[in-house]
Formats: sequence, structure tokens, C-alpha cells
Amino acid sequence: MSWRIGIDVGGTFTDLFAVNEESAETRTAKVLATKHRLVESVLGALVQTGIRPADVAEIVHGSTTATNALIERTFPPAAMITTEGFRDTIEIGRQRRERLYDPYQVKERPLIPRRLRLALNERMSAQGEIVRPLDEKEAREVIAAALAQGVETIAVCFINAYADGRHERRVRELINHVAPKVQVAISSETRPQFRELGRFMTTVVRAVLLPVMASYLQDLEHELA
Repeated sequence: MSWRIGIDVGGTFTDLFAVNEESAETRTAKVLATKHRLVESVLGALVQTGIRPADVAEIVHGSTTATNALIERTFPPAAMITTEGFRDTIEIGRQRRERLYDPYQVKERPLIPRRLRLALNERMSAQGEIVRPLDEKEAREVIAAALAQGVETIAVCFINAYADGRHERRVRELINHVAPKVQVAISSETRPQFRELGRFMTTVVRAVLLPVMASYLQDLEHELA
């Protein structure tokens, strides 16, 4: 076991560089990326080097899989559950614009469309105190509405959840109870910081990419084994 291998999966090609720690020999490979089956590109590059699997000590892997999925919008439908009044936060954004005074510029579409952004009448204070308790009956109805639209993942983003994430955690428990296969990203664990736009957007990005990367990495791990 003397080969250390680095592999990078890009949009067009998969590149490989290998070095033998004992002999200092190096090998390279370059294969076309198979867009909908990137694992095949990784395996193809390994085969091209002629290195026996038993001789591989370590594989370091980099990938633009997540970046490509975001740019091309090739991720499964996701929903967002947020506090009443903050449903449009990820669409409104901030005042910063590429051309601040151009009324005709077109904004990027939000990663989660408005019909999949649902709200709950809950509220936590900036000090982490409950202002409006979570209504679990309402939460179950909202979760059911999201699941009825065939989403594979849900982002839970409550205002001031950075101070106390108990409402987000409870909603995740409710989702897991009725739909254990649906993946959930909550803002209080993803980016527990104040200023809701950055926290919401980071959580939404994580949510839409969870099924993309989980599927890819599971396939990769299985095939490499």
C-alpha cells in the first residue's frame, strides 16, 4: 500500500494525480466526466493509471458536484419552513445590487420557490426567550403541506433561532417522525449567528445540496470499497 492518489471531479473532466511514496513514481489520468454518473469518472481514472486497488494507501477527493448543482439548479425540490413574516427573506435579500439604480435588472431566482416556503406563527426573542410558543398542530399541518409537494429535503429557519434553537429542533423531530427519509437542515445548527439572511441562505444551500451530496458520496464510498 504505497500509492497516494488525488482526484478532482470537474464539470468536463476528472483529473487524477498519483505518487508512490516508496519509489517517488508519479502517474496521471484524465477522463471525461460522466455528468449523471460522476462515480464512473472516478473509477475510470483509477483504472487508467493501472494501479491495483490493494496498493492504494489513500485517496483524496475534490469535487465541484455541489457547485455545479447550485449553478445548474439540478437538485431535488426542497421546502423551507420559517417564522411568520419571514417567508420572503431569501428573495428580498439586502440592498446591495450589481447596479443599484437599474430598475430593469433581473434578480436570480431563489433556490426555493415561494410556493415551497411555508410559515409558522412562532417567535423567539433575541435573548432566546419564547415570545410565541410553537403550535405543534399547526407545525404538523405545515409539514404535511410541504411533504404533499414531493420535497426530499426541508430547511427550517426561524427568526432568532441562533439564540435558542428548540423550536427548530422540535420541528425536525416532527418531520423525522412522519417522513424519516426526508433530510432536514436547521439554521440553529448550520449557522447559529444573528442576521437572518445569511443564516437562512446558508441553511437553504445546505438543504438543497444534502440529497445531491449524500447520494454521490454513498455511491462513491460503495464503489471504492
